[in-house]
Amino acid sequence: MAAERADRTCKACKGKKRRCDKELPQCGLCRRVGRLCEYDDAADSTPTVEDFAAMQTKIHDLEERLSSHQSVFRNQTSYSSPSVSSQSYSHVDPAASLTCAPPIVDRTSVESDMSSNFPASAFLDLDLFRWAGHSVLKPNVGIPMDVLELLNQGNIVMDISAQYFDTVHSWIPFISKKRMEMGISVQSGGAELALILLAMKLVISRPEDVADESVYSLAKGFLNSLETSGLVSLMCLQASILIALYEYGHSIYPAAWMTVGNCARYAELLGISSSSGSSSLLSPPRTWTEVEERRRTWWAVYVLDRLISCGSKRSCAFSQTLEKGKLPVDDDAWDSGDVARAVNHSTSANPVIHQSGFAMLCQAAIFTERAQASARKGQSLSPEHLKEITDLSSEILTFLELNDQSSNDSRQTELSFRNLTPCCVARSALFICLEEFTCPEKIERNSGYSMSSETKEQSEIDLQAYSMQVVRQASLDICDLVSHLLDSLIEGAHPSANLGKISPFLLDGVYCALSTFHWLYGEHGDDTYLTKISTMETVLNQIGVRWWSAKRYSQLSKIYSISSRMVQ
Repeated sequence: MAAERADRTCKACKGKKRRCDKELPQCGLCRRVGRLCEYDDAADSTPTVEDFAAMQTKIHDLEERLSSHQSVFRNQTSYSSPSVSSQSYSHVDPAASLTCAPPIVDRTSVESDMSSNFPASAFLDLDLFRWAGHSVLKPNVGIPMDVLELLNQGNIVMDISAQYFDTVHSWIPFISKKRMEMGISVQSGGAELALILLAMKLVISRPEDVADESVYSLAKGFLNSLETSGLVSLMCLQASILIALYEYGHSIYPAAWMTVGNCARYAELLGISSSSGSSSLLSPPRTWTEVEERRRTWWAVYVLDRLISCGSKRSCAFSQTLEKGKLPVDDDAWDSGDVARAVNHSTSANPVIHQSGFAMLCQAAIFTERAQASARKGQSLSPEHLKEITDLSSEILTFLELNDQSSNDSRQTELSFRNLTPCCVARSALFICLEEFTCPEKIERNSGYSMSSETKEQSEIDLQAYSMQVVRQASLDICDLVSHLLDSLIEGAHPSANLGKISPFLLDGVYCALSTFHWLYGEHGDDTYLTKISTMETVLNQIGVRWWSAKRYSQLSKIYSISSRMVQ
């Protein structure tokens, strides 16, 4: 027999923003922690007219605070009566004014409606979809009460926005800060805006802040409900990317892998790419800033897709190889809307051309894609494969020679943080490309370090010496870079704020370098490598306060240690 449940969340769970199972006479969480469990006396869980009016006023205030252009909302003072139905639809039109507030519904209302009015012909018969002129309608989806309650706490929306753009945005800028400040993103409003704010809150949170996974579960559930309803938009894709970043940064697997794949499919559905701002489903862009935002959103998915495959050696969701794409423009120019500095370089541009942080990260991700393709060919060295390996490693080293200088400039802490991640990611590409050739023994392909009975040819011996030199130097360089990072974290003016600006994308390179030091120390016992190991483990522990993946990498690296091998 199912337990009797209350209509509303208990007072304790509501006050602490915890998920409540609403069991009577005492909810499960209160029963576990041994606290008093009280429910409101209200017999009807449906919000009153006064509740709706108060909530709509708060929504309106939140939107106005997000926009620096108050005129956008000057005539938006009247709202339609709220509805719990998700079956009301309007055509997607960016020029349409915001004439009503989003409906406010209870979570159960959203989850119980599994229907979708997205045109099935777009998937079942694309030719018919285009020929018949079928259009994608925008469902008027409700916002779960749990989400609204979370976003209605004081100045939390402004705090979320400020912290996000000061931290995460600095190393993966794909959501337009300028359009958000101008209130343009807010005009679409409603469920999409609530979702992206919730995802921002999630990705800026530290592990201890989301230990009960309430925000994470809320964000995943909300995104799923919007997809189920048939809502398709750029903001939903951006929110999904933020959720994927959170999962990737905290080693939530296989969820991270699945979410990144979902982002790739979503980008394909929207029709956005690195070369064009046009889309098959989105309305035509009206400004260059909007075109660039779509391009950067695609690049964010591409970077995640490539980097999440570095350690797993699995195939990427984006199958195409970039040849004629466009890199993002200067980050500061895009943030300020400065079209005079809006210069897109080609993905095939010479790596000696200096780029800003995000474009550098995209270039580094391209290097990892090429390295992964090369590594899949194994150790069977044809003249073409050998040339491919040496050419790629030379390109990466040229790229690093240019960009390491700014990463080591202690006078420019902000610039240093931006450039540090691309420099580590590019070295990850070096490890992928060359690491298997460093072993004196020939290694079986995809065998987990099993030795082959075959003897190396002279070309393989030459490549072994070259690979060992490059991999060792790459490891030393990463150690120097992260040592500088450690100094900034501990001795900087705002160590906590600096920690928030660190990207989890650098962790694979740090882990590869740390594993290399364990190997080299185990081979000839040079205490210099012990010092390097200690430094990098300290860095991982520091970063682990922000990204749980750092602790996971630290745990894995210990398996490579000589003490661990001696115990075995």
